[in-house]
Amino acid sequence: KSIAQRLAVLRRFRHALAEQAPVLDARFADPARPGEFVFSQLMPLADAVQFLEREAARILHPQRHGAGGRSLLHAGVGSIVMREPLGTVLVIGPSNYPVFLPGVQVV
Repeated sequence: KSIAQRLAVLRRFRHALAEQAPVLDARFADPARPGEFVFSQLMPLADAVQFLEREAARILHPQRHGAGGRSLLHAGVGSIVMREPLGTVLVIGPSNYPVFLPGVQVV
């Protein structure tokens, strides 16, 4: 899929995350600390998604590298770094910040 199509999915996810924040907070938060789940996990995750919406096209754009810093054996050789998805990835999340840390890796 194109970057624009992938970003559209992220945008919908961010909006759904914001809409469902009260439900998620009620489900997963510690009753003794209301709102902590939203501020410590959901808002940083939404912020990371918004960062990618803004910067993903630049980050994922193919980058051309010249021969600078290479040995004489490789003089005149250039390369292009292309970041393309390769397949399924497993993310193992920690018990502290169980939504935010794995969520950032997934997006």
